[in-house]
Amino acid sequence: GTLMKRSLAICVACAVVALPSLAHAYQEPAPVSSSANSHDVFDNPGVMVGLAFKFGGAAPSTKDIGITAKILSNRNEDTFVLGAGVTFYPMEPQSFGLDISAGYNFDNATIMGGFDFLQKTPQLSIGWSNTDKDDPTVITPLPPV
Repeated sequence: GTLMKRSLAICVACAVVALPSLAHAYQEPAPVSSSANSHDVFDNPGVMVGLAFKFGGAAPSTKDIGITAKILSNRNEDTFVLGAGVTFYPMEPQSFGLDISAGYNFDNATIMGGFDFLQKTPQLSIGWSNTDKDDPTVITPLPPV
């Protein structure tokens, strides 16, 4: 029971620490079309790992804090995103949650608000995300007349 939950929490924490360095090692191939840097909500999916805070209990406590991982609809910086994720609450008897959220991507960080369907509570999450900067617009001069 408790030993298994703590072991799982340690494994998840190790994954959260290792994921950013693994993401740096990954080299994404060059985009095939110019739409790869658009600001559509469902374009260029990404991931987020971080902390989640659930609301709806009598008083806030450590039971309301969890470790979350989400798939994001877009990984472009300065863009609104949708996401779906799983959260592990190490201090809660019902340890897991599944959520759907909406939020905003910053520079390698995302903040989201949503609803956890297993915990039956609203959720706020913040964490590291593999955001991608848009390429600067290249202006080519007109040829001389």
